[in-house]
Amino acid sequence: MTIYRNSYIINQSSNTTWKFFLKKDEGIIYKILKENTWSESHTLTGEAHKNFSVSLLPNDTINVLYQDFDGSIILSKYDGEQWNKQGILTNKEYEKFNIYFKTAHIGNKIYIFFSIFDKEKNIASLFYQVLDEESNLSEPKIIDIVKYDYELPFTLYPEDDKKLFIIYQKFSVNHELGYKLLNKDDEKLSDYKLIDTALSPFKDYSVAMPNGNINVLYIKTEDNIDILNYVHNNNLKLSNSKLFKDSNIESCLISIIYGQIFCFWINNNKIYSNFSLDNGDNFSASPYEHLINCSDVLKSVYFSNNPEDRGNILANELYFCDEDIKIYSFYSSLNSVIQNSDFLSYIKYYMVNVSSNILLYEKESKEISNSNINYTELNDQLIQKVSWLEKSLNAKEEKLKSLKELNIKKDEEKNSFKDKLSENISIYQENLYNKENKIKLLEKINKEKEEELLRLKDKFSRNTEIYQSNLYQKDNRINSLEKINNEKEKEILLFKEKLSQNLNSLQNNSHDKDSKIKSLEEINKENENEILLLKESLESKEKEMKLLVNNNKEKQDEIAILNEKLSQNEFIILNLTKKIKDLNKNIKIMYSKNNPLNNKNY
Repeated sequence: MTIYRNSYIINQSSNTTWKFFLKKDEGIIYKILKENTWSESHTLTGEAHKNFSVSLLPNDTINVLYQDFDGSIILSKYDGEQWNKQGILTNKEYEKFNIYFKTAHIGNKIYIFFSIFDKEKNIASLFYQVLDEESNLSEPKIIDIVKYDYELPFTLYPEDDKKLFIIYQKFSVNHELGYKLLNKDDEKLSDYKLIDTALSPFKDYSVAMPNGNINVLYIKTEDNIDILNYVHNNNLKLSNSKLFKDSNIESCLISIIYGQIFCFWINNNKIYSNFSLDNGDNFSASPYEHLINCSDVLKSVYFSNNPEDRGNILANELYFCDEDIKIYSFYSSLNSVIQNSDFLSYIKYYMVNVSSNILLYEKESKEISNSNINYTELNDQLIQKVSWLEKSLNAKEEKLKSLKELNIKKDEEKNSFKDKLSENISIYQENLYNKENKIKLLEKINKEKEEELLRLKDKFSRNTEIYQSNLYQKDNRINSLEKINNEKEKEILLFKEKLSQNLNSLQNNSHDKDSKIKSLEEINKENENEILLLKESLESKEKEMKLLVNNNKEKQDEIAILNEKLSQNEFIILNLTKKIKDLNKNIKIMYSKNNPLNNKNY
């Protein structure tokens, strides 16, 4: 048989009952009970981790809080017609933590309690946040720091419409079970109140609080034996009673039915129960036991808005068979599926025990009455024995006197021992007081460090959000710049293509210009050769003129004519020289324009 803790039974004011549970590979499933018949299974979500929590508001709104496969915390609300889903928290590093959470409500505000265990640091942070009617989530408020990863970190109980009771485990020298109270008016937590300590974790625990009186049922293991303990506050002090012990107590729960305390527990495939009629001071001697005939039992958290339940039943949990056949905790308002024979046999069991005790008292009383008949005969016998007893008495008195003297000596030794013991106790008490003060001081320092750590975590969270926002803006800027860069690269490629086309065109033009230049250079060369010939001819003429002047002055007229021709030739030469210079200048200009290295548009 397997006991599953994570399930819920919800009973609305209309007496419509819902059952929520987690099914492997299918997600969160719910069924609805109407007219003594369960509906078909409905899937709320197929993406949920093993932990989820359900709460019922006074207006019959059902809230289901769960963690999806991405680590986000999701809230689904049923308003009477449909389910509405919204995200509450996100956690991208959820694989580093073991997350456990439960919800409760005060009024229409939902209180979400978390236990976040850091796998690397081996520390769990216990805190809560409040979700108001506008779905605004408050800042986290620390409850405690726990240095252990408990299978059952904590459980909740709404004391009334103003307080919440949270009972949880934590580890110091030993494992401790204790509680704190959360007050709605000032949002303050009480000091931690210790219930019990153990060498190993507490297997299970349950709480009920009628009229503000604390009643806790829990399983503690000592020397491989499971002990079922009951604790309640009696005259402002916690009183502890051991109800049962065995080697395999698997689960327990407590409830208040019509003002009386009922305890239930499961041991070796049987469910046991007993009750107290005097507010927990005494319990029925022999527990009633019943064989469980199903393979799996759900220990379901129970909420009810049914007026009959709220007036007569304080039940935070109940046992439920997975085959939907029986509710083993018979106090549920789902009495339509409870077998009446089981209830009657329960009452009959205790009536038989009471009747047996009454018959025993009657038998003892009858024996005393019969003994009075023989009183006269016994009186004569007693008179005869008185004289013998008087003699014996004198001897006893002598012996008693000596024993008194011995007793006085013993008393003196005892008083001396008491004085020494009292002195040692005072020393121990003083040492214990000093150690308690030191522990309180260390706890205060530790609390301050924890608060500082929370402030740093909050600051880190805010800085992270700022950095993420800046990073998002930078990413957008980078994307914009990359887009501009891509456009520029396209423009450059287009420009390069045009440049290549222009270079090809220039190279073709340059080739044509080079041909023209070469042609002009050839013409220029021919002109230069012609000039050289003219110069040689001129020199030859000059020589001839000199000869003519020296040999024949008579030919001056001819010389004048030759000088005139010479002047004409010189004029022609000057014009030719000027044209050659202009031609060279034009060649240089054309060469400069057609040279790509000198082109400014390149």
